[in-house]
Amino acid sequence: MHALIIGGGIGGLAAAIALHRHGWQVRVLEQAPAFTEVGAGLSIQPNALRALAALGLGGRVRAHAVADAPVGVRRADGTWLIRNDVDRLIRRHGPWLALHRADLLALLHQALPPDALRPGVQAHQVRPDGTVTHTDGTCAADVVVGEDDVQWAPRSEDVRLFCLERLVTRLAGGRPPGAV
Repeated sequence: MHALIIGGGIGGLAAAIALHRHGWQVRVLEQAPAFTEVGAGLSIQPNALRALAALGLGGRVRAHAVADAPVGVRRADGTWLIRNDVDRLIRRHGPWLALHRADLLALLHQALPPDALRPGVQAHQVRPDGTVTHTDGTCAADVVVGEDDVQWAPRSEDVRLFCLERLVTRLAGGRPPGAV
């Protein structure tokens, strides 16, 4: 089975990893000329960490991250508006982590075969039969997953497009344990 993922950001790469781990041949089209590490720090919530663990990346993410539980919210004058019981939150939900976006993207890239990543390729149209026209020509896939803005084919029962928000969890065997 062949899957084509349009968009090489965090969501597109996570979808590609999930499909690859289930035996699919994947190709990720990214319109940027390179899979660059851009952005700033990210807060990895407990549910996101469980999803990354389901992709086989939990340990590597923990090794690159620092603990960052939500202590609370302060007013402009510095006084506490809300103060969380961090130990209780962690016991109930699991750890919160902070990680630079570049580090997370690097971990996601490393989890895929290098030939699966196609930078500098912009998708133009997805047809109901799974054919995608792009700057390098056309290709066909059994499943097309769209992360980036692209001109999608009209909705019909024949269109095999998947909602990115649900794909990774579905492939990981349903709702992650403890998901809220």
